[in-house]
Amino acid sequence: MDTIVPTNTNTPAIDTPTIYADANGTLTVSVASIVAGDWNVVGCSKVLSNGVNFNKQFSQFAVLDTTVLSVDISAVYTAQYGAPVLGRKIFARFKEVNSSGMSGPDLILQASVITPVLTVQPTTTNAIAGTVVSTAAGTGTLNQQLWQITDGSGIFTLQQTQPSVMGVATFTTVVSGLPTFTRSFDGTNYGPPSATFTSI
Repeated sequence: MDTIVPTNTNTPAIDTPTIYADANGTLTVSVASIVAGDWNVVGCSKVLSNGVNFNKQFSQFAVLDTTVLSVDISAVYTAQYGAPVLGRKIFARFKEVNSSGMSGPDLILQASVITPVLTVQPTTTNAIAGTVVSTAAGTGTLNQQLWQITDGSGIFTLQQTQPSVMGVATFTTVVSGLPTFTRSFDGTNYGPPSATFTSI
C-alpha cells in the first residue's frame, strides 16, 4: 500500500462550468478558470429525454487546463452518440484533478438542447499567414470567435475572441497549419461554424 502523502492535497472548486447544446449540432463545454498545474476532466451523457433528471453514465470527451478553458466537442460527440436533438437533454460531468493527481467531487450539469438563436454562418479569408478575416453579415457588433484543433484529438479549442464590427472580425497571430473555423457568439449562444479550413 502506498502511504506517501501527495504533495498537493488541494482540490479547488470548479469555476463556473457550462455546457451548451443546440439543434444546429453545436455542443461546447467550458470553465472560467483552472489553477495552474491542475486540469478538469469532462464527460458527457448520451442524448436523453428532457424528463430525465438523473444520469450516471458518462463518456470522457475533454480535458481542460489553463490554456484550454473552452472546447467544441460537436464532432466527436456526434460520432459517438449522434447529434443533439431539440427538446432533449445532455448531462456533463466536470471533475477537477490537481497536480498530484487527486480529484475533487464530481459536478454534474444538465442542458436542454435549444433552438439556435444565432443562425448566420461566417465566411472566412486567410490570404495572409497568421491573419484570418471572418465575415458574418448581419451580426452587427456581436463577437466572433476563432477555434482550432491544436492537438490532433479532433476537438476544437477556443483560441481568440474579437469584436465583429459591421459583421467583420479580424484575427491575428493565428497558428498556421491547423484545422480552423470561426463563429459568432453573443455571450451565451453560438452561431453555426464557418467552413473548416487549414490556417496558413
